[in-house]
Amino acid sequence: MVPRARLYPLILLYTAACLTLLTAVWGAVDLALRANSASNLRATEAFVTTLAGVTEQHLLPALTDIDRTSLALRRAYIRDPVNFDRFLNDGDVPQAIFPVFQVSIIDAAGFLAYTSGRRSVGPVDLRDRLHFRYHLTAPDDGLYISRSLVGRVSNVLSVQFSRKIVNQAGVFQGVLVLSVEHSYFTQFLKTVALPPDGLVALIGLDGWVRARVSSPDVNETNLPLTVFETPLQDTPFLDPARPNTGTYQVLNPLDGVARLGAYRRLSAYPLVVLVLVSDERIEAMAREVSGPLLGGGLVLSLLVLGGAGLGLRQIVRREATITAMLQREAQLRDLANNDVLTGIANRRYCLDRAGVEIGRALRHRRPLALAMLDLDHFKRVNDQFGHAGGDAVLQELVRRVRARLRREDLIGRLGGEEFAILLPETEIEGALKALDLIRDLIAETPFHLPDGRDVAVTVSIGVADLRVDSGFVPDTLEQLLKRADDALYAAKRGGRNRVILDVGPSSFATAAVQKSEGGPS
Repeated sequence: MVPRARLYPLILLYTAACLTLLTAVWGAVDLALRANSASNLRATEAFVTTLAGVTEQHLLPALTDIDRTSLALRRAYIRDPVNFDRFLNDGDVPQAIFPVFQVSIIDAAGFLAYTSGRRSVGPVDLRDRLHFRYHLTAPDDGLYISRSLVGRVSNVLSVQFSRKIVNQAGVFQGVLVLSVEHSYFTQFLKTVALPPDGLVALIGLDGWVRARVSSPDVNETNLPLTVFETPLQDTPFLDPARPNTGTYQVLNPLDGVARLGAYRRLSAYPLVVLVLVSDERIEAMAREVSGPLLGGGLVLSLLVLGGAGLGLRQIVRREATITAMLQREAQLRDLANNDVLTGIANRRYCLDRAGVEIGRALRHRRPLALAMLDLDHFKRVNDQFGHAGGDAVLQELVRRVRARLRREDLIGRLGGEEFAILLPETEIEGALKALDLIRDLIAETPFHLPDGRDVAVTVSIGVADLRVDSGFVPDTLEQLLKRADDALYAAKRGGRNRVILDVGPSSFATAAVQKSEGGPS
């Protein structure tokens, strides 16, 4: 029998050792839970931030196309308002997004003067519409993007893109309105790789919701109009003092769910892209680890060595979850550089790469050529074969062009049916030859569509070379693009299905070089 004088110290020592061990075990569990929570939060923030960036990169070209279309239509209306309807049905009108529009003209008095949609039997008073009131008093000539509203003639929920019409004397003549159906934006937002509990929205800096999608498989066409009738308030992305990008946690007013969100203000338009995931998603990720960790801690309290294996296995599982999310983030970054339909470089990446190559060519005085390629009469393809046929034509065109390019060359989609081709280390003679081969490769064999029909396709190409010889002032990227674009328009005016070189004014050359084969398409 152990003397009581020795038993008590042993009991106390054993108890202290157990308490110390338990404290270490549960302290380690607490640290692991905190680290897991922080790691999940960082990974989720990176995930939604990347999604918001990808959404912005794909949305900007569509908004830019709408903006350019509004300018082109306004010029046409001012030039010849009597034949404006005939102009809208002409083959040379930009068609990248035109099918989703209803084009309207509001006269200076605020009444509907023209619409390409369903005609009204009587006068339509639009004096109370915000876009008309804005242009009536606004001193600037900018593009106005309205709230989502129901058209009085079309009875369709849409967003109005409008511009002021003034005559040569500067007198207000009315407003040009492009009505873009709300479904266009919801279908666009559904392409974002949202998790099941995610939400993506397009919101104006005025706080009004333009469009929102709560999940890829949720029908957003029957949303109550109250969603678009109350502006958001006290949200970080509406605070001009906040950065243009950021994340925050809030009880989301769009659906009343606690969420973690990432926002990005669009650089060129008064709009914000907002991507959110619910806090429940973060908590669920934490529960995947916290439950086993607590169980492991309990086991470790009884059998430290046995519980260690369980904890290690859960840590490995947690790391696998984070690794999968990081891989997804890397895939999304790649997606931000590529065009979704054709798989080639998108506008942003193409222009960034062109700027780098021009800088390198100027530093080393090496040749470089830049071409602009545009499909001839692409609207006819869409009208005859539908947009699925038009998409198939764009994909086959890219395949044929890439087959004729070198590894160091680059083709990028600038928008719609317009492409840029960058040819580093290429003299202009070689560039003209290569581009004429591309033109011939496209024109010589009809495109076979998925429905079994064939369609003949031709392209017009404008090309400009970078002047690096002494005696020339070096072109900037914008100047080189403009020269190539001017040559493209010359090819269109010259009958299409041809390659035209823009030489431009210089002390070395005075005439344009033209390569063509076949007649106008």
